[in-house]
Amino acid sequence: MRIIEYNKTNSHEIIEKIDLGESLIIKGMPDTVYHSVTSHLGSTSIINADKSIDHMKHYKPKAKSDLYKAYHLGLLEGDRKSKDIIVVKGTFAKGENKIIREQAKLDGKLCLNESDGKSLDDMLLFQKNSDFFQKFVDTGDSEVSFFTVFENGIKAKARADSIIFEANLFMDLKTIHSPSSKFRAIKNKFLMESKGYHLQTAHYMLVIKNCTGEVFLPIHFIGENAPPYKVYNTKFSDIKLTEYIDSVKSVYDKIIKKEDDKDIIHEME
Repeated sequence: MRIIEYNKTNSHEIIEKIDLGESLIIKGMPDTVYHSVTSHLGSTSIINADKSIDHMKHYKPKAKSDLYKAYHLGLLEGDRKSKDIIVVKGTFAKGENKIIREQAKLDGKLCLNESDGKSLDDMLLFQKNSDFFQKFVDTGDSEVSFFTVFENGIKAKARADSIIFEANLFMDLKTIHSPSSKFRAIKNKFLMESKGYHLQTAHYMLVIKNCTGEVFLPIHFIGENAPPYKVYNTKFSDIKLTEYIDSVKSVYDKIIKKEDDKDIIHEME
């Protein structure tokens, strides 16, 4: 298993290898570069293709907020937080703060207003106190990208928030917009499936296995973005993972055929 370190010197060579269909494991690839590779299907394409081929074709990605990106960056790569995240005093209503934000975008940095900066500090302070989570982050490699081509011709990609190669585990980090009272709903199987997290997980497992030749199991961490900023870990059962993997393989078949399954009419009782 060979892992490539992404840098400006080898960036063109890596993109050429991806275009040629080589299976690659890449550390340090910027998020913007990963998402610019449209030849390979990511988990969002799979989730939408599960709805219909037309859903996949017409899907337009929504921009993630700087606070969301800063949360992932600060939690997974704390050493980069200070230099990649700028917090201004006050709001962006001030003209000077707008200028700072625009310059931050040009420099590839994140820019938060004072309120969001405080929320970020609080989230990181409380959630880094989770021993299990911190052990995973300290031991694993963050934001590792995988590119591969399956035997059926499907070009696919995945990007693990954190992965421990020695333990065959990868982590996916989610945030919820409500405190603990809503956590039971997030953990509920129905909501996990309604969000498409089950398909994302299975797709990641298949891509990583095709790149490494080994099975990596997932762990989901769910962090609150409101007090008390708790972080929880949860995982799918082996039976469910097998079911979800079969579902994703069916989606791959649908994409190859470029057609949806025939509509089934259900009679109302």
